[in-house]
Order: sequence, then C-alpha cells, then structure tokens
Amino acid sequence: MYPFLLFYSFFYFIFILSFLKQTDEKGTLLYNAGNIANHFFTVPFLENVVAKHLDDLEFHVAEKKIKCVDDSGHAVDPAKPNGIKMEMFVFDVFRFSPQFSVLLVHRDEDFSPLKNAPGAKECTPDTCRQDVSFLLIFFFPLFPFVVV
Repeated sequence: MYPFLLFYSFFYFIFILSFLKQTDEKGTLLYNAGNIANHFFTVPFLENVVAKHLDDLEFHVAEKKIKCVDDSGHAVDPAKPNGIKMEMFVFDVFRFSPQFSVLLVHRDEDFSPLKNAPGAKECTPDTCRQDVSFLLIFFFPLFPFVVV
C-alpha cells in the first residue's frame, strides 16, 4: 500500500471524523499527524510523473464561495458555495515515488504557520518570531558556544 492523505471536504466529513477518533489499546490516537507541506522532489521524478502518470492523477472537487457579478453588474459575495474548484495537490504524486520517507517531528519545534497578516489572533509574523524565540531559549543551554 502506498502512502495516502485524507482530505478535508464536506463529502468525507462524517467518515473522517469517525476515522480520526480511532485509538489503540492504550487510548492513543492512531491518526494524529499533519502535513506541513515541506516536500522535496527531484526534477527527474517530476518529469517522469508528467510523462507517464499525468492521466493517473485525479482531480479533487472542492465546493467554493466564488465572488461574481449578478445580472445587474453588481458584485456578489455569496454566503454559501456557488461553484466548484477542480484541484490537484502536490502530494498526489507520492504514490509514484519509488522512494518515500516521512519525518515525524514535534510540531512546536518544527512548525509555526504563517497564514495571517500582523494583528490577527494567530499564525502571524509576530507569533512565528515568538515561537522561534521560545525554541532558542530552550535549545541555547543545551549547546555551549563561544562568542568570538
């Protein structure tokens, strides 16, 4: 079996919720990892995917709220999905790789998402700087160094 990812879409919502709550005999979640999208591919591998597997890649359908213009020419920002987006994801090519590795890391040590502009509640440049600062405060005492 090749590596796979579960997608967050309404179609799979109920299945995913029950699937993700599965635990082992000790009560530990069986599926508790995320993908921070740090992928490394060789150019020959990607060229091979395009040359030999492009037709094997499937589109993922995502229902989206798409801003549009009504018959009167007024901008409309819909309250509910009014269209679909056909997507392909970079991780769809994992199954074509003859070599595949996953690094399991502690989120607090290796990932601080930057998704929002300054002033937002989370995932901002300020929260990223704070996360790096906390990490350095933890690691500096572990590695003695000399300032020259």
